[in-house]
Amino acid sequence: MTILPKKVERDGGNTIVTIQCMFCNKDKRVWMTHKEYADRYVYGQMIQEALPNHSADDRELLTSKMCGRCFDKAFG
Repeated sequence: MTILPKKVERDGGNTIVTIQCMFCNKDKRVWMTHKEYADRYVYGQMIQEALPNHSADDRELLTSKMCGRCFDKAFG
């Protein structure tokens, strides 16, 4: 299942996706290219295929709405 972003902005050649962490309620932003955004949110590619160069924290946030800090507190 794809988590829908709270906000999507365009900035030149990039797309900025804002997701609110469901645990700490802080807004987190992830920058990606327009192609990466389309691959993930339009074409439904798996996160590791659409965003292979992004951090595990970014990919986790985009798939579960859990930021890296909260993930580490819960599972680290």
